[in-house]
Amino acid sequence: MPSEARVPEPADDSKSHAVRRSSAPDFHSSSSIHSMPPEHDGASQATASLRAMVDRVPEGWTVVAYEGRSYGLTRTTRVQGQSISISAEELGGEDLISANVYRTRKAEHLRPCEVSEAKVLAFLRGWTPA
Repeated sequence: MPSEARVPEPADDSKSHAVRRSSAPDFHSSSSIHSMPPEHDGASQATASLRAMVDRVPEGWTVVAYEGRSYGLTRTTRVQGQSISISAEELGGEDLISANVYRTRKAEHLRPCEVSEAKVLAFLRGWTPA
């Protein structure tokens, strides 16, 4: 007779070391310079820089070039500009970039999806119109 598989109990939040990803900004986290309020050194400059990089992405879908490859870049703006989704898919390849940006009165909050923050920022800095 087959043995029953046991499902592990969920970890107690106070003891869990797992990283949580959320689509909503965590206003208590300072894990990223892009989540810090402007009073912190360098944060207002980083927020302005992130804002400029996001603002140059056109609404809708467009073909762009990045590191010699073509990507389909999509920007979707919601909630009167407070929530922005950005995704890029390498055309004919497997590379993906995806992130959400939340705009509050104090800062821009970058939340990468399944990729590193560094990869998202490098793409936002480096893409060019095709």
